Amino acid sequence: MAAEAPETRIAIGPLGEPMTRDTLPAVGTTRWVARRKAEVVAAVRGGLLTVDEVCQRYNLTIEEFTGWQQRVERSGLKGLHVTRTQSDRVRHETGAQSTGTAARIQRADREADDAAFRHTIARNSLD
Repeated sequence: MAAEAPETRIAIGPLGEPMTRDTLPAVGTTRWVARRKAEVVAAVRGGLLTVDEVCQRYNLTIEEFTGWQQRVERSGLKGLHVTRTQSDRVRHETGAQSTGTAARIQRADREADDAAFRHTIARNSLD
């Protein structure tokens, strides 16, 4: 009786391509572009790796990986770009609903700081 070949699992990658363990980012990858992050998230979703395997294989914390998962669920591949993450952070910190709202809040904060500075200068010039 011939030995059965091990089952090769296949998951669908972020760009719709089939993925296997062999096509995942290299073990020990340290430069994480959005596409690689999305591939690892897709590998967990598709059952190629477990979260624990991902964290060990790529030296990630669970928090870091789950952050990737959340951004993919919320915004897709675009959510994993660094600039997107920065705008999400501003939105989160300010409680703003959109980048436009966050920008308006930041502008208002700057204007209030400028007004306070001008007031201080004016008061000091009167003394």
